[in-house]
Formats: sequence, structure tokens, C-alpha cells
Amino acid sequence: MAAFQGQLISHLARRGMDSMSGDLPKMSMEMDRDDLMQVQQQQWNDVFNQLPIWGIVMIGITVLVFYILIVSVSYTLGRVVMTLAMIETPTVDYIPISSLDSFDPTSKDATNLIIDGEPHTVMANKPITSKIRSTIRHLHKHAGFWSRWRGLGYFFLYSFAFGAVHFPIMSALRWLPAGETFAAILTSVLLAQLHCAWTHKMISMPSQKSFLSRIPPRAAWRQLWIPNAVAAGCMQASFQVIRMLALTLSYTIYDHEKQQIVDSWWIIVMKILAVLSLAFFLGFFIVLPNYAALTRIEATLLNDEEDTIVPFDRTFGGKVTPVVVGGSGFHYVKEVCQTFDREARIRIIKLFFKMALIFFALTILYIHVVSFEMFFIIGPVAKEAAKKAGARLLRM
Repeated sequence: MAAFQGQLISHLARRGMDSMSGDLPKMSMEMDRDDLMQVQQQQWNDVFNQLPIWGIVMIGITVLVFYILIVSVSYTLGRVVMTLAMIETPTVDYIPISSLDSFDPTSKDATNLIIDGEPHTVMANKPITSKIRSTIRHLHKHAGFWSRWRGLGYFFLYSFAFGAVHFPIMSALRWLPAGETFAAILTSVLLAQLHCAWTHKMISMPSQKSFLSRIPPRAAWRQLWIPNAVAAGCMQASFQVIRMLALTLSYTIYDHEKQQIVDSWWIIVMKILAVLSLAFFLGFFIVLPNYAALTRIEATLLNDEEDTIVPFDRTFGGKVTPVVVGGSGFHYVKEVCQTFDREARIRIIKLFFKMALIFFALTILYIHVVSFEMFFIIGPVAKEAAKKAGARLLRM
């Protein structure tokens, strides 16, 4: 593997130096790999040592802007919009058939009901969270421009608290084979009420409640600790399974006589696809339903005096009586997973793919902007550094 990398680096470096300086002699294939790496390192040192201050500031500002942009989009879509999509209950309208200009009772979408002696048809409304744009527009309408970052304070507090609690527990359980996994599950259980407050802030209508008053009472922890343990356990177990498969498939067969990897490119591609397929299956069929179940249970614990910013049926069609109104709530996580229907799953999966496309577009834009700035700033400097590197190669 090292010999193969050395030959590849040597070939690419030689072609790059030739194209940049135009007059460098050909490098010997027998050149020591360490010498080549030393020359390349010195070349980059020469480049960065000659960077102007304004160029460093420009690149730094660009990196900072894109970092803030990516983090902002990640929180808005991955946290706020995703949470609302998990709890939304699509609404329906009951329209008298007599008020319709045309109505086909044999249509597969037609549902007839008799209300007050008059036939009505049930028309399902399109979910607000079916599109990212409609969700953001709905948030702006009811909670203002800054609503796309709802619950950000709870997010920072929960992240800090998770790290502060998780580290000592992980240190104490390090001797266990799966100590890190158990530490993550235990931390999630201990911080269940704080996570619930974060969810409530994201899903509720704007109110004058104080920061700490949103944290549910201790009695709510009885409803929260099992869903938190299950959600965290599924996530940690899925991650460990994916990591084990990736490590297993990372081994390759190397022919020392031919100095090359025996695995062909299509075998490597199949290994990558196997890991991605497993991650997709575990993410969408194991982790997602259980995390959605946790979110929906937390939503049922929202004070009955508060309304959610998107339609949400706390009784799930009369199947559950929420704890906040004197009911017993859910007894098993499985009950909540069953309320997470196929339509909701498809809606969230589409949201995941839209997020992936947005992040891909942002990454491509970031690479192009930074590449243009680097070329604009260090183009002449890089050419001069290449000439100096060529001179060093001649002295070796």
C-alpha cells in the first residue's frame, strides 16, 4: 500500500511541478518517498509564508461565513423543520357536496359522510411540512423571522450539559466492552427533561414563558426516560454496527510482488455501497421511527394551555389520553411507533434527501469560492514556490 501511494504521489507531483514551472527536469521513480514528501511540505511552507495578510483575512472570512451558513441550515432543517414534520397531523376539511360544482362519488379520493343530514366529502389538506419553503413561510407568519432558529438556546444548553455529564460517566464505564454506548444512553435518560423543553420550544406557539419554566416537572420524567433510552440505544447500536461493517470491509488484499492492491475498483465501490445501504436501512427503519416516537411523546407533554405551531393531535385519533389532561399517556414506545404512519415517514425521508442536496450544493459552492480565492491570492506565489522546489530536487 505504501509503495503504491509513493508511486502515485511521485507521478502526480512530477506532473504538477512540470506544469507549474515548465522547466523542471523529470524526477526519478526511484526517488525516496520521504525526500519527496519533504520537498512537497517545504513547497507548501513557502506558499503560506508568502501569503499576504489581506489574503489570509479574506479566506478566513469566507470559511467563517460558510461555516455559520452550514450550521444555520443544519439546525433549521435538521432540527426545527424535522421536529415539526415528526409531530404534524394532517388536517381535513368537511365540505358539503351540494356546494361543489362537480363531484365524482366513485373517485378513490372521495370519502362521504353525513353531517346534520347533509352529505359531505372529506378533503385532506396538504401537510405544512411537506415542503421546506411552506414550513419556513408558516414559521415566519406565526413566530417571526427568527423562528427558523427556535430553541437554539436550549440546544446550546443541552449540548453543553450532555458533554459535561457524558464525559465522567464514560470515564467511569470505560472498563466495559460497550462503555461509551451505555454512557450515551444513561446521559440521554438523565437529561430527558431538558431535551423535552428543547422540543417544546421548537413546536409551540410563541409565548411569554421563561427559559426555565419550559422544563417539565419531575413527574414527566417517568414518561420520558424509556423513550430516551430506546432512541439513544437504537442510535448507538446502529452506529456500532455500521462502524464494524466499515472496519471489516476496509481490509484489502495487497500483492507485494506486483506492489498493487488486488481489489479492483468495482469491489471497492461495492464495499462503499454496502456500508451506505446498511446506514440507510438502520437510519430510516430503526433510528428514525424511535426518535420520532420520542419527539411525539414529548409533544404530548406540552401544557394543554399551549398550542403547537403546526396541527398536532395529542390523542392520536383517540388512542391516547395525554398525561397533561389527567390521562396515562403511552405505555410502550411501540404504541407511538405505530402512530408514525407511512405518509409521515415518506415526508421525512423526502426532507432528508432535500437536505442532502442542499448541503451538497453548499459544499460545491464553498469549494469553488475558496478555490477561486486561493488562485487569485497565491497563484503567482505558488508558481515561484514550484521553481524553488525544483531547485531543491536538483540538489538531491
